[in-house]
Amino acid sequence: SQPLASGGLRLVEESVIPAGSELETGTVTAPLIATARGLGTNGAVAANVVALGALVALSHVVTEASLRRALRQRVKPALLELNERALAAGLALGHPVPG
Repeated sequence: SQPLASGGLRLVEESVIPAGSELETGTVTAPLIATARGLGTNGAVAANVVALGALVALSHVVTEASLRRALRQRVKPALLELNERALAAGLALGHPVPG
């Protein structure tokens, strides 16, 4: 893969990174697919929205409110509830609980 630009952010599905791998500065791993599957039936189809939520939470490239608004405008009504849960799950991945 290409080197990450200074100050850049790369979000990677954690299951594709071998254990013990050294990650480039700015690379963040997260259980994107497992999180999406945990949303229930057809959850895996929302993995892209989980990733988008995590990326927005980590980067603040857009506001969470504008992302939610865009989701409501672009997603078919039959899939909106699933995608809203996927977005919430992704945002949670990007906002780790302090410990």
